[in-house]
Amino acid sequence: MKDVPYKSSDNLTSYERARCRLDIHRPSDPSQATNAPVLIFFHGGGLMEGDKASAGTLTALLNPHGVVVVGVNHRMSPHVKYPEYLRDCSAAIGWVKRNVGRYGGEPGRIFVSGHSAGGYLTMMLALGPGFLKDEGVSLSDLAGLIPIGGQMVTHSTVRAERGIPRSVMIVDEASPLQHVRKIDPAVLLICGDHDMPARREENLLMQAWLKAAENTDVTFLCVPNRTHTQVYDQCAEPDDPAGRAIVDFIRKHATAPEGVG
Repeated sequence: MKDVPYKSSDNLTSYERARCRLDIHRPSDPSQATNAPVLIFFHGGGLMEGDKASAGTLTALLNPHGVVVVGVNHRMSPHVKYPEYLRDCSAAIGWVKRNVGRYGGEPGRIFVSGHSAGGYLTMMLALGPGFLKDEGVSLSDLAGLIPIGGQMVTHSTVRAERGIPRSVMIVDEASPLQHVRKIDPAVLLICGDHDMPARREENLLMQAWLKAAENTDVTFLCVPNRTHTQVYDQCAEPDDPAGRAIVDFIRKHATAPEGVG
């Protein structure tokens, strides 16, 4: 299913109607087409560009393992500013929870992932104040979080929106790190060893603080010989370390009896 709208208010702008859509990629094997784990993916692009079509990488990786993959578009800066893109993404998660059963997914087995800016959105949605609650979603509805190369400080585009130089690191209310606490979902943080400057360190800091907040199922994977782009783009290749880790993580935490193949 392509370009499914996840917002339906009469008050939506034309830009909102165009961007607030998602694609649903189902496993081709009929035996895997019911009660399947679901992974929601938010694209990268610095909160300023990108498209849900990039979910094709995780679709290639996960559909053969019986996972429904949902790629999401959202409004972007400078058309909107923080936190509007987060509100879009939380609305998409709410829509998936309410509707994915019609497409073979199990609403109690939802994973959230994203690359780069999508990784930032993943962690802000889980940790930030009220975004999911406003859509009737609780953290107990999520089985796991898989940010890939995500910023854990205040995103550089949010800083730019506020007139703060991108080179100045900020941890404020728009930073996942400021909201760390004990949460229900397990977390798999992934970076490349040649990722963007300080990206590995941000994710190591997130791992450390999540563990300090008594989150016991938090894993950090630094993939060798991978840049910021490659760590996502190559994860569907045979025997890729990130791809194997993602499949194993979903298999472990998709706790319904069917499991993941």
